[in-house]
Amino acid sequence: MKTAKGKATAIALSRWAAYTSAGAATALMGANSAQAEIHYSGRVDIDLDPSRGETAQAFLQLDQPADVIHPWCKRWYSSTNGGDARFFVSAVGGASIVGHLDNRGGGLPRNYVSKLPLGQNISSRDFVRGNDPYNQLAYLVGYSHSEWTEKGRGFVGFRFNDGTGIRYGWARLYMTGAKKNSYRLIDYAYGDVGEPVKAGQKRSRGDGLYVESLGGLALGAVGLSLWRRRRRS
Repeated sequence: MKTAKGKATAIALSRWAAYTSAGAATALMGANSAQAEIHYSGRVDIDLDPSRGETAQAFLQLDQPADVIHPWCKRWYSSTNGGDARFFVSAVGGASIVGHLDNRGGGLPRNYVSKLPLGQNISSRDFVRGNDPYNQLAYLVGYSHSEWTEKGRGFVGFRFNDGTGIRYGWARLYMTGAKKNSYRLIDYAYGDVGEPVKAGQKRSRGDGLYVESLGGLALGAVGLSLWRRRRRS
């Protein structure tokens, strides 16, 4: 960044002191925030669109080999030719998905995976067991508590423990709609232990801040040098 000649020393001494303090404070905040990161997959675009009577699934590693997200979809071989879409997460220290349990009026208990909007704080929601066999996205035309029967995008929120602590993450899905219920896993991300994560968040809060802090620190150093020279003169 260039500085116009002859104008740097025209700034009041109190302003230079403020710039110096701000640069140091920004650098400190950037150093602290850089300790935790969000790990973003990039576009993966995995289609869960099985043939009739078949199952489509994928296993995507998170932090450790045993920590995975597991999208799953089955196309029933019947006159309805409808689909059964589910989503699973498993990890060494346990995993869970944002959702709720409902027994469908006394029937088989089933976990319904919540459809989250962009920007939803993952940790603020209720969770169900990640590897439960009935983590339901959508089934045929849908149960009364299904949230993924309509065509369009949404986010699955999850958390897992890789053995070092709880980590939060999200996966972005595109649903084709009932009753086929096939879907695409577009991308996903997860944070380090202690890093809060919002649905759709690809970078940690400190990523941009740390770069800015280097400029702030440089400004503070230059400002302090000019301030000292002016004081001596």
